[in-house]
Amino acid sequence: MKLAIVYDWIDKWGGAERILEVIFKAFPQADLYTLYADFDQATWARPYQHRIKTTFLQRFYDFRLPKQLLAPLMPMATESLNLSDYDAVLSLSSSFMKGVITRPETKHLCYLFAPTRFLWHQQERFFSRNFWLRPFLNYLRQWDYIAARRPDQILTLSRYDQQLIAKYYRVNSEILYPPFAVDYWQGLAKEQPKHKLFKNYFLLVSRLEPNKDVDLAIKVFNQQKDKQLVIVGQGTQETSLKSLASANVTFLKQLDDKHLAWLYAHAQALLMPQAEDFGYTALEAIAFNTPVISFRESGTAEILAQTKTGYLFNEQSVDSLMNALENYHTKSYNFSNFNWSKYSSENFINQLKQNISS
Repeated sequence: MKLAIVYDWIDKWGGAERILEVIFKAFPQADLYTLYADFDQATWARPYQHRIKTTFLQRFYDFRLPKQLLAPLMPMATESLNLSDYDAVLSLSSSFMKGVITRPETKHLCYLFAPTRFLWHQQERFFSRNFWLRPFLNYLRQWDYIAARRPDQILTLSRYDQQLIAKYYRVNSEILYPPFAVDYWQGLAKEQPKHKLFKNYFLLVSRLEPNKDVDLAIKVFNQQKDKQLVIVGQGTQETSLKSLASANVTFLKQLDDKHLAWLYAHAQALLMPQAEDFGYTALEAIAFNTPVISFRESGTAEILAQTKTGYLFNEQSVDSLMNALENYHTKSYNFSNFNWSKYSSENFINQLKQNISS
């Protein structure tokens, strides 16, 4: 069976990219397609560079045009991919690549991380900063709605995402939990970052982007000067977030996994103030017996709901998160019974292969 794997864009490292890497390794003969790629930012993808094909948007991206400027062209770029030679297509998407066009006899399986956020459930947050794109909203929404009907089958990460997909696209999806290498994380030789840290810190690991709500955590710690927050990540909001933060907030970036492992193992708790699709970093924290403080309306809550590994807060507000920080320690936690088999790479790949061939 000749297989193509398509993904929106390759320009960073995060939870979705960890899933991609597992899939790329599991299907070594598959051809890989993406709208554009930046191997300086996404160094993890360099071993697969010879297999990755991009669209005409690559030329625009190479001129360092902002991604937002390319949005109106992304439907056209997606549909420009010629996938007529393939027996099956696996699309992994949180935006446009679910809309690739395939032959009627080609099986199109989509692992849909979320509906296109800036067009649906997070549109005001996006268009308030990119108001000049608002005239394209109706066009992009109409295309996106149609694109969600092109896959023959849709899988997704969690019940939270499943509900969003049903709400905005009116299509059904099945849940396939993503893979997580718990043995890898627990087997790492933990190494303390060189930056001097206070004791009893809380940890936040995230890209520094608007949809991650890192500013909410900073506002809380600006009022809780007796506590320290360590933020690991980088992104377009790095400068503004640093200017917002008080002295008890420390920013770190470009850490490898052994440094991250040390931070997870010694943190009081991991903070997740955002409405996350799944919450890969929650699993990383749980692997080191570190509790997770998460917003309730998120995919992360699904990880925590049936286990004693975290504390959920109800509103994305300073008061609600501050209350969680004051009370999370009153709950008893039990990490020994966590069901890691739900997130095994072997099960994940076997399920993908079965769905591709069915």
